Amino acid sequence: DLQFTDQIVAFHLTGTNLMNPGQRFDVESGILARLTSEDVEMALWDIVGRPPVVLTLGPDDPGIEIPGPERVLEVLAGLPEVQLEDRPDADPVETELMASPHPILPERTSVDPRFGFTTLQFGNGAIVYLWESNIATEAVFGLVEGFGGTSLVDLGDLPEAFLMSEIVGRSGVGDHDVPSLRRALAGRIVGVSPFITETRQGLEVDSSSQDVETLFQLLHLTLTRPRFDPSAVDAVLDEMRTLNASRRDLPDLLFEEAVSGAYYGDDPRYFVIPDSEQLSDFDVAVAERLFTERFGDASKLAFAFVGDFDTAEMADLAARYIGTLPGGIGDGGFLDHQPLPPRTVQTVTVEAGAGDQGQIGMFFTNEFEATLVDRVTAQVVELIVTARLRERIREDLSATYSISASIDLQRDPDAFAEASIVSSGDPSGLEQISTEIVADIESLQIDGPSQAEFGTAVEQLRDELELVDNRLLATALITAHLYPDQPVSEIADAYSIVDEITPEQVRELAGAVFDLGQRIEVRQVPRS
Repeated sequence: DLQFTDQIVAFHLTGTNLMNPGQRFDVESGILARLTSEDVEMALWDIVGRPPVVLTLGPDDPGIEIPGPERVLEVLAGLPEVQLEDRPDADPVETELMASPHPILPERTSVDPRFGFTTLQFGNGAIVYLWESNIATEAVFGLVEGFGGTSLVDLGDLPEAFLMSEIVGRSGVGDHDVPSLRRALAGRIVGVSPFITETRQGLEVDSSSQDVETLFQLLHLTLTRPRFDPSAVDAVLDEMRTLNASRRDLPDLLFEEAVSGAYYGDDPRYFVIPDSEQLSDFDVAVAERLFTERFGDASKLAFAFVGDFDTAEMADLAARYIGTLPGGIGDGGFLDHQPLPPRTVQTVTVEAGAGDQGQIGMFFTNEFEATLVDRVTAQVVELIVTARLRERIREDLSATYSISASIDLQRDPDAFAEASIVSSGDPSGLEQISTEIVADIESLQIDGPSQAEFGTAVEQLRDELELVDNRLLATALITAHLYPDQPVSEIADAYSIVDEITPEQVRELAGAVFDLGQRIEVRQVPRS
């Protein structure tokens, strides 16, 4: 739909030919058939042969000097005289990131009778789930998670915890700095990305099927021999300093900080990004220690791999690269620092950025113990609310550019329903958007959805439930590990529940998650 929209806009603005997919295929195929290497070279020189347009950007900071036009022109004028030296040959690239360890076999192996995935339990406390899937050919996705997160980090060490995963992700692993790691991984499809949240730490991993052993090596080294290269530390801290220096021109950052401030007040545990003082006190040694504490114990982590692989081969790799990890130290729980939701209506206006676009967000939090039926019903409510608001506010009133609703029935650190409605629009029309949102939610809570709205949302959810991918399966495995009362079978059970949901259940859930009497409303308008 977006592609067709762009073509229609280009037709009206620039006169570009408006074609259906078949016509476009015929035209572009004919062009490709006639294209010569001389045509390509001429087009290239038409681009690179023009004088460059140089745009210099930087924060409004007295300590940073942005080059002026004279300096830019001086550098450009000197480019033809620059003598480039041949780069010395790099050291020979190691074919493997590490030697393959001797396998430590799992103490227990089981196969799920319904879905066929394999569970391996190792002596170091690590649990590995292997689920063969032909959803994506030659692709493997993995998710590693465990409880803990920043909730177990001392208050003064939170900036280090906040930035440590980003630094590790830019620093290489083991004996490989970033340049040597890039050479070692050249031609391979593999990635490992650590992350940390308030209650969990983990990694997202992926690779092609033929590069899966490299994936295990990179995962093993990230957990056992992470690097904190000075260049990566400097780059991450510089980016944070730039964000702080430019914050008044970053509407999204100030918007998020306003939401956080309304919810958490001045609680120092909760910040969107570290401030300048926290950055000046950043201690790399603390970050290294925290990373080891959170990621260095395999017994605190569950490993789920889903994709196009042979389970026996994956089990052997798991025995070598996961069964040999350090483990067995702690229980991997988390602490609950989260306050109860505010019981009032708070409206905050944020001035940031320039132009004629504003933004409004309503955020609702309430205690809620969710069942599988609630989780499926919440998806129906989300679809109905988004559709109703889009039709009323965008289509009928033309008061918004975009609007959407979301519902998250979280379990940690507390069982809460967190719902939000976010809309962009003309800054002068935010009050109208707010009024319409409240009126529409009240109507849904009193009258429930119409049969047409309900039927459309249920049908749309059925279609969405058909879109199963490797990430969804891996997430289901990790969720079932962390919460045994949410088994993997919920993926399949959701199909039958969709047909049992009623409009009355939708009305009741909308009343529970969108409590209009306790909400945070943030309005972002351009600086005056």
